[in-house]
Amino acid sequence: NNIPSTDTAVSGELVDMNGQTRTTVQINNNQATFSVAGLPMGVYILNINVNGQVEGHQIAVE
Repeated sequence: NNIPSTDTAVSGELVDMNGQTRTTVQINNNQATFSVAGLPMGVYILNINVNGQVEGHQIAVE
């Protein structure tokens, strides 16, 4: 629920259930953009790093 300011260091990556990074995520102005094209169907974890604190969100690719 905390929205970081635009000068906050934010990065992200999409990992599979084995912990393998599948793609990096571009985060600009608190908006994330990434493509799941070519990924097999399944559940992935979107890890978002905000100033050294990481939060994970499940993403389903159907």
